[in-house]
Amino acid sequence: TNTSRFSPFVRKPIEPETQHLVDKALNDPQKPLIFSISRPDTRKNIKGLIDAYGNSPELQEMANLLIVAGTRDDIRALEETEQKVMANLLFDVDRYDLWGKVAIPKFVTQEQVPELYRLTAKRRGVFVNPAFTEPFGLTLIEAAASGLPFVAPDDGGPRDIVANCRSGVVTNTLESSAIAESLLHVLSDRKRWRQYAKNGIAGVW
Repeated sequence: TNTSRFSPFVRKPIEPETQHLVDKALNDPQKPLIFSISRPDTRKNIKGLIDAYGNSPELQEMANLLIVAGTRDDIRALEETEQKVMANLLFDVDRYDLWGKVAIPKFVTQEQVPELYRLTAKRRGVFVNPAFTEPFGLTLIEAAASGLPFVAPDDGGPRDIVANCRSGVVTNTLESSAIAESLLHVLSDRKRWRQYAKNGIAGVW
């Protein structure tokens, strides 16, 4: 990844169009964000993240959820496996009644991705990679470069990134309750959050 594309939010204002892309779906946009970005693939465990958030009233009270799962015009035009992931995502949002707490933008450009990391950091949120397995974890490097703490699978590359950057935690992403606990661990302590953010910037830059 080109880390020069990613920087802490204090270096320049957040691009308004990107902020609107997120805020228009949220009842209380000023809450911290829990941000995840991945392909709509079963192995990325978007369902596990939704279950973690949907089953935790404390997380819902504390933060909004931002999920970027590729781009789409019409879900029915996606490949069958992607259709299933996206349909289940919407079904689960409805099942847990998360409307107004979750943003799932349809179109995010490559230029807007760094802005989403920075917006999440500005709101003292957290990045989460809930995948079942992660050989490396480029998104974690991007989050660290943006001064954004993260939660990631206790597997492969994330262990090394945590050891070097010290800007997040690894967890058992096979269990949605463990994802929720780790998100709360990062979000609930402002001093801990600031230390993770500073460590990430120093670890990358």
